Amino acid sequence: MSRGYTKIGEMSTADLGFSLDDVRGRSLDEVARTGARRMLKVAMGEQVAEFLGRNRYEHTDAAHV
Repeated sequence: MSRGYTKIGEMSTADLGFSLDDVRGRSLDEVARTGARRMLKVAMGEQVAEFLGRNRYEHTDAAHV
């Protein structure tokens, strides 16, 4: 992929923080929007962590000086 993007591997509903029981009875549009929103949140969090070289709330050694 160009522009430095990496392909995200497969994700399950559990990876996104909900189960099939949570989506039962909801419209496909609502399920798709919720899944897309959560997938973007996970992907952006991973990209930010990679850019910063640390996870959220994790300090680098330089921050302890």
